Amino acid sequence: MLKPRESLISPECPNPPFHVMEEWMENFTYFPVTQGRPLPLKGLTLPELIKSRAERFGEKTLLRFKEKNVTYKEIDEKTDRLAKSFQKLGIKKGDRVGIMFQNCLEVIESYFAIWKSGAWAVPINPVFTSHEVEYVLSDAGAKMIIAGGKEYSRIEPIREKVSSLETIVLRDGKRATNTISYASLAKESQKLRPIDLSSNDVCQIMYTSGTEGRPKGVMTTHGGYTDNAFIKSSILELTENDITLIPLPMFHMFAISTLLNFMTVGGEVIITERFETEEVMDLIAENRVTFFTGVPTMYAYMLSHPEIDRYDLSSVRICIIAGGNVNYKIVEEFEKKFGCLFIESMGQTELSPLVMINPPHRARRRLGSCGLTACNMETRLVDENDNDVPLGDVGELVVKSPCVMKGYYNLPEENEKAFRGGWYHTGDLLRQDKDGYYYFVDRKKDMIVTAGYNIYAKELENVLLGHPQVMEAAVIGVPDEVKGQLAKALIVKKHGSTLTEDELEKYAREYLAPYKVPRIIEFVESLPHTPQGKIAKGKLRDIVGQ
Repeated sequence: MLKPRESLISPECPNPPFHVMEEWMENFTYFPVTQGRPLPLKGLTLPELIKSRAERFGEKTLLRFKEKNVTYKEIDEKTDRLAKSFQKLGIKKGDRVGIMFQNCLEVIESYFAIWKSGAWAVPINPVFTSHEVEYVLSDAGAKMIIAGGKEYSRIEPIREKVSSLETIVLRDGKRATNTISYASLAKESQKLRPIDLSSNDVCQIMYTSGTEGRPKGVMTTHGGYTDNAFIKSSILELTENDITLIPLPMFHMFAISTLLNFMTVGGEVIITERFETEEVMDLIAENRVTFFTGVPTMYAYMLSHPEIDRYDLSSVRICIIAGGNVNYKIVEEFEKKFGCLFIESMGQTELSPLVMINPPHRARRRLGSCGLTACNMETRLVDENDNDVPLGDVGELVVKSPCVMKGYYNLPEENEKAFRGGWYHTGDLLRQDKDGYYYFVDRKKDMIVTAGYNIYAKELENVLLGHPQVMEAAVIGVPDEVKGQLAKALIVKKHGSTLTEDELEKYAREYLAPYKVPRIIEFVESLPHTPQGKIAKGKLRDIVGQ
């Protein structure tokens, strides 16, 4: 008989043995949690997660892609076969294996098979150039890469330059010289050789988007991923009846973590190759999707679609919005139109990824806030000397948790700087209110200092996005001989807008102190974005000559 759930998170048993967690997981549907209070999750590897979910949910559909449906049992069995084939190819615990696909079933199979073989997955953006692919494969010391036929055109020119690369597996297309067919590996019939894995073992090197320079390889652990998945699904009250749709790229933490969130409860996951507004709205309506995760631009595109009224999106219960500046007028209109609840959260690749989130209840959700510290997380706001700042003041967020990355791959100096004092320093500036809710202020690197005043770019961007004729806004600092830096706003106007610089400046002066008002306003056709939808501030500075 399972003990009362509250007893499992008592201080006397903060990390119960695995059999206790298995008992809890077997009965897991919704766990009433108090955010910040620990859950009994430590000790689970990704292969254990996959196997336990297959045993419980067997013939239930896990994945849907185009016309294909895959059950929990099928994905477990197929990835066992693939993992065994990887072992035969010489892949062993700790080897690095690249994955380079557009969204498809095979990209998810590859992740699971790599984890089961004990190797580390190295996701690669499928639109990367040969130069970028070479950097990631060489830096990670990848022994093998699994890719699509289209992606091979960017791998072939550099394969001899990556000294560690021994094997290339191709999913489709005409088989190239010295490559192996993905389909042939899935036919393996021998039993998978067990691998001795622990929750503290690395499962993945994910390279940051590089918005501020060369990408760094973030080493995520098995336990970091699984703990974080159970934490988020618990807080959001997900059940096996929930259905989500993922149009986000599967080489990014945002998408992978959403998949794992739903696996913990036996939910169903629909994936698309990419975000296409009409396709996404069709799939939500047809499949009665209950949960959607997207970046702000996705919601803006859906709401501005000329035929939005013909789509019934009323099945959606929760919308997670993250990865960029939020236009709250769009959020309010979306909620009013479809009756859903928008939840803001905060995460980083380095945190696996969630660190704080709003409660999934309208009375406790606070728009504009990142929410409350998640379970199994310790958070503080500190000054430049790592001293706690007074309540309400702006400080850098530092985090301590089993979910925090193991470190940056082969970057000891970066690790020493990031983990000083035993806390991971996020580089994000936040403030906290008396009720414990956090509010994102800016990235430390995005703060602008003009004549001694600190100006936070995100505050200015939020004001500018409030103008009804503004689609996107980005604020950066530009050099000034007298004041050191000036705030420059780059604006994408909505289609058909006649907005002028003077009109937008006048609007900004209604909401901002005089020293915060952007001194330079420039209208542009578009802004550079990362593959995850964030505005690429680093590229933006390069464009304007920084």
